[in-house]
Amino acid sequence: MTVASTAAASGQDVRRRQKTASYDSALYKLLENRLPTYVRRGRLDVRAIAKTIEKSPAAVYNWLQENKISSAGAASLIDISDGRLTAQDLAEHLI
Repeated sequence: MTVASTAAASGQDVRRRQKTASYDSALYKLLENRLPTYVRRGRLDVRAIAKTIEKSPAAVYNWLQENKISSAGAASLIDISDGRLTAQDLAEHLI
């Protein structure tokens, strides 16, 4: 395997990891429960959430993988939740 192909394979692995939400994280389960309009086929539609709150899908996936979220990200999710999600709900997940 050449250096270029190794780097390309490595890049593909990173992209794959970015596209994988942690379905077991407490933050994922909270959002799945409190944002039902963003659940498709039994899973959070991370791309739809990201588009709505004007963040990258990678940022949202990172929140879910790390089980942590910035205060700005939390405020954005609260805004789209139609009152189902509160700052208190997200407090334990804040960075």
